[in-house]
Amino acid sequence: MNNENNNQSISYDGGEKKNNIIYILLLISIAICMIACFLPYVDILGIKQNYISGLDGDVLDGIFVLIFGGVAIVTLFFKKRLPALIMQLLSGAVFFYDYFKQLDSPSYKLVSHLYGYGFYILFIFLIVSIVLALIRVVNKKKFI
Repeated sequence: MNNENNNQSISYDGGEKKNNIIYILLLISIAICMIACFLPYVDILGIKQNYISGLDGDVLDGIFVLIFGGVAIVTLFFKKRLPALIMQLLSGAVFFYDYFKQLDSPSYKLVSHLYGYGFYILFIFLIVSIVLALIRVVNKKKFI
């Protein structure tokens, strides 16, 4: 009987540790997404531009990724799972809308530009954060 209780506590601790790791990885991936907005997003004719500010000083849609990421981190600190997922899905929607809008623009075809490493970092960690947030929502255990 005592041996069965030990096995149950081991599986409980293992699940808690797994959820803590997912929680920490999610926080880190959202923070990296927010930092990636300030990195070179695109290189147009040798001029590097980040995802926050345009060449003419306009504020770009990267500000929404920052806001949604900040709200997601705050909701995670209050142990809310679904709002964090919604915020990351909104960040992904903004990012992919901009990406496909750029592909359709005539300037994309006329002007040679390369995506900077900020674009690729943001792309990868947005997907990672959405998957991790989805795992946290699906996982019903409420350790953190």
